[in-house]
Amino acid sequence: MLIENKISVCVMAYRKLTDITRYGRVISGKLPSDDYFEFKKLLENHAILGENDDTKHEVQINLPIETNQFFAFDFQDLISSPYRQTKIPDNFYIADIDYFYTGISRDDDPLKVGQYFDTVKLARALIEVADYEIDGPPPQLIFLHGKKFELLLEYYEEDLAKISMLDVFINDFIFADIHSSQKNTIIKTVLLEMLEKSSIKDFTLAYITHHFDEFYDRVKANYQLYVSEFSFEKIKSQVEKEKFDFTIKFNKVFSEIQNQLLAIPVALMIAGSQMENSGEVTIKNVFIITGVLIFSLFIFLLTNNQKNTLKALKSEIDFQWSLIKNRHAAAEDRLKIYYDGLANRHNEQTNTLNIVLAVVSSLMVLSVCLFLYYSGILASDFFS
Repeated sequence: MLIENKISVCVMAYRKLTDITRYGRVISGKLPSDDYFEFKKLLENHAILGENDDTKHEVQINLPIETNQFFAFDFQDLISSPYRQTKIPDNFYIADIDYFYTGISRDDDPLKVGQYFDTVKLARALIEVADYEIDGPPPQLIFLHGKKFELLLEYYEEDLAKISMLDVFINDFIFADIHSSQKNTIIKTVLLEMLEKSSIKDFTLAYITHHFDEFYDRVKANYQLYVSEFSFEKIKSQVEKEKFDFTIKFNKVFSEIQNQLLAIPVALMIAGSQMENSGEVTIKNVFIITGVLIFSLFIFLLTNNQKNTLKALKSEIDFQWSLIKNRHAAAEDRLKIYYDGLANRHNEQTNTLNIVLAVVSSLMVLSVCLFLYYSGILASDFFS
């Protein structure tokens, strides 16, 4: 029989016991008669034998309380110590599920054991990033990043969760040598952002475990911005400058024909007040209607030219936005508002030019009708 340490002896003896009673860190029970003296000697050798009765084959076992050897009655008992919330004992036993950990995890480990391992690994990873660690109770981490904030490492059995991508996060952002300082800064930034946007009373490790996907995605996105030699503020500044330039170009499209648009009412006044109601075609009326038609044609050509300019600007904006999405996908959601504003500006200018075309067309038709009426070509009841 291979005996390694106190916890091994306790586990083997516990599995043999019947009529078990528990008092604090002491358990009592009856051993099979064939095993009694062997286990009694082992318990004595490891200084964990309490009272015993050779006639009844009863023993008391003083359960080990060493930090790296722990006999737990259930999961909550295992994680009741701040030490074991951030460090996995070398050996531990959980009695209610009869699980004995001897330093090597296995594929067939109970789900909650794997969740405990993940939770401790995450705690150890964040300890590497923190500026200070306080053992507690409760254990907590202090971060200094523009402002001081705390992360409580205390958690309970119901807080345990399987954390996907944890090993990738640890390998890429905790123990990787490249950009280690910047990665620490990014992790602190994301932690602070998550704290400030949440409405929780205490910022805890349990909150991070249950929001780890969001945490990891944001850390990864911020790092992608960094390695591409961009910061969000730099990209934002660039986009704001481009938006300003495009806005100026949009305004210029309308300002270039503003004077001509102001002439539209004048043209109507000329057509309405200068034509003669002679009942026949006159040279004066022909000159006036010809001027109106030429003016209208000029406005049509100019307005359509400006619409083509708007179309070209929109194509340029769409191209710039596609570049932003491809190069800085991580910041796409936060930059989209700027390009949405430019799209709205394009639509407003296009609608304005369409209104101008509609007004000019109406005035031209009205002027032609007036010319025909004054020339006696249209009957008077056409306007009635």
